[in-house]
Amino acid sequence: DLPDTDWLTQDGWHHMRVRNGEPPYPDYGLLAVTAYDRKTVVVSPGEIMRFLTDGQLGSVPRSLPGHTIVYCHEPSFDTGVRPFVESDGFVHYGTHFTRAYMRTYPERDVTRRIRAEGRLLVLAGLAQRASVGA
Repeated sequence: DLPDTDWLTQDGWHHMRVRNGEPPYPDYGLLAVTAYDRKTVVVSPGEIMRFLTDGQLGSVPRSLPGHTIVYCHEPSFDTGVRPFVESDGFVHYGTHFTRAYMRTYPERDVTRRIRAEGRLLVLAGLAQRASVGA
């Protein structure tokens, strides 16, 4: 009984990562498809899907055995979403992803550059604009 969600992936982005037995990590976006052991594929909802469904479909941080390939399906960076149920909640995907990246990789050059160039202020403006249309 979920509403149509095709709009969530218009101008969205997708990326693939190759991992080697890394520690547990969450999936930040809508959906992750993980392939390992050459015959096992796991499809799991991400944090944005958990938010949209008020926790009915949830992301679970997981350890990845050996070499894996993870395909992530993400909404557009500018997307603002509200849960499908009656709620005042709101998430701007660009802000959500950037903050998660910065928490995960606090010492990377990209994180330092985001801070040094005041990019979080840019995100605040994008989030404000997205909240009007969401």
